[in-house]
Amino acid sequence: MLVEYQKMSELSPSTSSDPSSFLGTIYAQAGNRTEALAIIKKLEEGIANQKKYQYGIARIYARLGEKDKAFACWKRLFKTILLR
Repeated sequence: MLVEYQKMSELSPSTSSDPSSFLGTIYAQAGNRTEALAIIKKLEEGIANQKKYQYGIARIYARLGEKDKAFACWKRLFKTILLR
């Protein structure tokens, strides 16, 4: 499964966060913190254009056990939704 998500992440357009966030989640669950954080950095670079990246980032932080950061992402996402 890891190989498939790596390929999807490479092939997906930069406006799609799903393959990258799922790949980051897999890295986090496997204990590969460095790679998971690299995915978060990639997603954070796209936040200026896509608020939906907060969901994927929150999921990765949750798998890394960083609950405070995950909840902060969820809070930003919900504020964005409510302010529409």
